[in-house]
Amino acid sequence: MILKRREDETLNDVITRHGDIVHLKVARAVCDALDAGEERAYVLTVIPDHYELFCTKSNYKDSLILNLPYIEELEEFELCQRIQNWISKLKYNEYKDLIEKTEITETPKKSKKKK
Repeated sequence: MILKRREDETLNDVITRHGDIVHLKVARAVCDALDAGEERAYVLTVIPDHYELFCTKSNYKDSLILNLPYIEELEEFELCQRIQNWISKLKYNEYKDLIEKTEITETPKKSKKKK
């Protein structure tokens, strides 16, 4: 997506002016990147500066959490579901090692029979 900056605008002004579109684009780009296993998601370009906005893998979860309320407000329900699924998966992966370790230690031990 390409946004055009007016001479009297800052980059923040451009993004604010196109807020709904930007929120949708960020959410879709991050979900698509996660689906494809990509390390970064291209979001948009602002001209004439040729400023490109990307979201990196380390920011995927936070970006989805931040944008979800806006997507809900826009009533993009399929995208909301996609975002919620990815947030859940990303949160699970953060705690996966701890969960697996807990599951292993909670397995009942076989008792030895005394003779």
